[in-house]
Amino acid sequence: MDLNLDKHRSFSLLVFFLLISIFLIMFQGFQGKKAYSLLRSTITLFSSIHKISVSMVRSAKLIWSDYIALVGVRQENKELKRQIELLKNLNNQYIEAVEANKRLRKLLDFREQIEEPTFSAQIIGKDSTNWCKSVLLDKGSMDGVAVNMPVVTYNGVVGKIQEVTNHTAKVLLINDIHSSVAVLIQRSRAEGIAAGSGKDYCIIKYAGKDFDIRIGDRVITSGIGGVFPKGLVVGVVSKIQKNNYDLFQYVEVVPEAKISNLEEVFIIKRTPKF
Repeated sequence: MDLNLDKHRSFSLLVFFLLISIFLIMFQGFQGKKAYSLLRSTITLFSSIHKISVSMVRSAKLIWSDYIALVGVRQENKELKRQIELLKNLNNQYIEAVEANKRLRKLLDFREQIEEPTFSAQIIGKDSTNWCKSVLLDKGSMDGVAVNMPVVTYNGVVGKIQEVTNHTAKVLLINDIHSSVAVLIQRSRAEGIAAGSGKDYCIIKYAGKDFDIRIGDRVITSGIGGVFPKGLVVGVVSKIQKNNYDLFQYVEVVPEAKISNLEEVFIIKRTPKF
């Protein structure tokens, strides 16, 4: 039994009998049935008061216990929510690490296929206005980066170094309107120049109307011009238009390198041959 409840009950009984005694003294002058009736009524009244008092104490105790339990549950829920958020963050970090590992593994596999020396760089900024398409790398002249060095990823050509500072380098992307790369159709060996359109595709210039070019053909660097080594993937032919009055056919190429999603690239350390 609860100690506080016992104390309250003892106190109530003491008060109860004290009041009875007082009433007995006050009404000792009453005689017979009248005195007995008064005494019985008094006992009944104070007995009811005592029962109500005990009941109220018990109810208050239960309410207080429920409140304490509710506060404990709220604290538990708060702690569980905090742990859930922590686990979510840890899970996101794990997923990010796995994805980064996949990308780096592909880059390393691609790196082994390139005969010339390369080094990796992180993309730390992007400029993609209506016409200008470029990204900023975290490597610069202090790391050996020079203007016109090719920038690639495991999917294909990204662009070439346009500007260099001590610790950063700006890359002109292959879909920029100022970009041009000597290419050839891998299947038919037809040659042309892949020029940037300012959009998400390139256009092959000087592709003769009689050149054997088909939708789905893979386009690679020809090595002419000395900037890009021969055989790097540029993209895939996505659209062809021919006009009887034009000497050249219109050919669109979608770059294989998903430039908008890039995070890491390789810079091919070579001296451009002009």
